[in-house]
Amino acid sequence: MKTPVFDFASFVVVSNGSVNVEATVEKFQAQLEAHVSSQMGVNETMDQAVKDLFEAHPRTLSMPFVINAILASLEMTPENCKELTKRAQDFIRQNSSKVRDGSLLRVEVGRGGGVSLWSNVPEEETKTG
Repeated sequence: MKTPVFDFASFVVVSNGSVNVEATVEKFQAQLEAHVSSQMGVNETMDQAVKDLFEAHPRTLSMPFVINAILASLEMTPENCKELTKRAQDFIRQNSSKVRDGSLLRVEVGRGGGVSLWSNVPEEETKTG
């Protein structure tokens, strides 16, 4: 996946020597909607990668292992590796909780910690732990 670079000048539509504001806004809106759509696709891909990973390994996994599994599902290149790694970390952070609150993931730090699907965490473990 390549991160788009927005150049304002590329959106400006000139008609009869002056800027056509309406056409410029329409052109920008179309590109913005395409960008938002692609970002949503990345989030869906990461979500599915996490679910597939924990279906194959239904236990607590190390954070680096989970991040690498997410990155493997994306179109990573040397140019976007840093950005996608940050997005994978952010995805985990945004979809995790220390308490059972409907979040997808549980992240525990320290000895025996790691990342697990809340649906794989026994109910009695959250009551005593």
